[in-house]
Amino acid sequence: MTSKSVIKRMKAQMALYTPTDENMDHMIIAAIMDELCGAKPEGTAEEMEARQNKRTGYVFPKNPAIKGIMEGHDLDNYQSHH
Repeated sequence: MTSKSVIKRMKAQMALYTPTDENMDHMIIAAIMDELCGAKPEGTAEEMEARQNKRTGYVFPKNPAIKGIMEGHDLDNYQSHH
């Protein structure tokens, strides 16, 4: 295996774990859940958002569906039907 092919494989693997705006919402929600159960220190989610914001201008939540849930829009809709 050549060095070039090893580097190519490493880049592909790293891309799976590199925070992007698209996967950051889920990473922050996971961090919030970890904070709530005591697995991560308080403020972990805020630190993650701040780092991504510094890199890309990201603001939590980016996904419109998650934003609607966080703002209670879907909850209001659910409650009115039940």
